[in-house]
Amino acid sequence: MFDDLDPKLMLITGVLFLILIWVLNNILYKPLLNFMSNREEGIREDENKINQNNSDVNNNEILIGKIYADARAKSQSIKNEHIKVAKDKAADLVNKKKLALDEEFSAFTSNLMLEKEKFKNELREELVVCNAVIKSNLDRI
Repeated sequence: MFDDLDPKLMLITGVLFLILIWVLNNILYKPLLNFMSNREEGIREDENKINQNNSDVNNNEILIGKIYADARAKSQSIKNEHIKVAKDKAADLVNKKKLALDEEFSAFTSNLMLEKEKFKNELREELVVCNAVIKSNLDRI
């Protein structure tokens, strides 16, 4: 059964097989393994970049939240300050108007008292005249 085997041909086939494996290893397998290794390394780097970007986004969201809160607090303080200024101005206007109205009321009451005295004096004069007329009419009766 193994009589027709040629050792020379077997040796040449073995050598050619080993040469083929060495050539395929250098030309195909090593570059393919290097490519796969580089690809995995690139994927790891991309994952690291993605993780870094995610952490940057989270940090930026926190920073934006702080900026937003600061802006809201600042706008609230500005609003409160302007409201206070407006209230103070309104209170000043009300006080000025109140003082003016008090002065007008005092002038009006003073004028009213003067007119009251004037009318009293006129009534007294007319009362004297009426008394004189009544006396003269009584004297005639």
